[in-house]
Amino acid sequence: MLSPEQLSEISVHQWSSFDDHFEDSDILVGNGFSINMCDRLNYSKLFDFFKKHCSSEVVQVFEKIDTNNFEYVMNALALTGQISNVLGYNIDEIKNLISEIKTGLIECIKETHPTWAETDFDLIRALAVQFLQFRNVYTTNYDVFLYRVILANNNLIDRGQISGLLFEDNFYDLIEPRKLAFGTELKGPSRNIHYLHGALFLFKQGAATYKLTRLDDEVELIKLIKEEMQFNNFPVFVAEGNARDKEDAISTSFYLTYCLNKLRNKRRHDEQKLVSFGFSFSESDKHIIDTIKQSKVKKLAVSCYPGLTVNEIKQYKTRINSIFTSIEVDFYDSTSLFNFNSKYDF
Repeated sequence: MLSPEQLSEISVHQWSSFDDHFEDSDILVGNGFSINMCDRLNYSKLFDFFKKHCSSEVVQVFEKIDTNNFEYVMNALALTGQISNVLGYNIDEIKNLISEIKTGLIECIKETHPTWAETDFDLIRALAVQFLQFRNVYTTNYDVFLYRVILANNNLIDRGQISGLLFEDNFYDLIEPRKLAFGTELKGPSRNIHYLHGALFLFKQGAATYKLTRLDDEVELIKLIKEEMQFNNFPVFVAEGNARDKEDAISTSFYLTYCLNKLRNKRRHDEQKLVSFGFSFSESDKHIIDTIKQSKVKKLAVSCYPGLTVNEIKQYKTRINSIFTSIEVDFYDSTSLFNFNSKYDF
């Protein structure tokens, strides 16, 4: 692990040295945040976990279609089943494939996603306080951690233990018990969180997107997801894959398109600054890179993990600077922004 002094020599600074320059800025949160919360949440491995729980026939379907997009494959199989049924063909095999994909995804989530008992809620509250320095949150993570952080933030504000704007996510209208529908109307001054790649607790019903609620009442997320999938509802989330797959998945969802457009259409003066944490800006996320380039962002703070070598960090910095040639980029030590060992006694 490189020391702060070694990092400073290659112009990677501690967050405290320039946090005032990014006060009240928006933040883009990537998989590095989730890994700090639980090291099983490495999304590059999600599809590998999935394949372990499925037959070679299911894996072959994904490979032949050349995608890791679960919803796309499920919809394709459902349509194939409908056409086969009209033509009088036997659709048992298609039904079995659909059932196996559902079971495989459930087992995958069970294997990777932390349970309620594994969640450190003292840390969740501590992170809620640390997020007060930022305004809107954009995230590519589809686990439940950031959702619990914003719930904790709002709870602490409501109880008068911290001060700041409440978080909103635009899911307001109760359509069924445990289900809130998404709408574009804002309820007033607030900070907002946008799930750029969806989330495991978001589902689509026709053209609408809804959120499963009360995830903080000791009901396991996996149970809620399983109940929804029994009715052929599928989580709205963009699994890992190439940029084309991700763009295709986003284009078919009004909610995901809305979130990406929010990142693109940053207009306020303070929205000309953006902080990224745990986001690698890889080729597979070209759609987000292009969106930032199209936005009004002029200053970008990018996290660097000090566990890399000096040469690896230099190469990373060179790559980021070559991507954002028209944006002023600062680099900071990722371990100096969020303290994942802190506790607040509320």
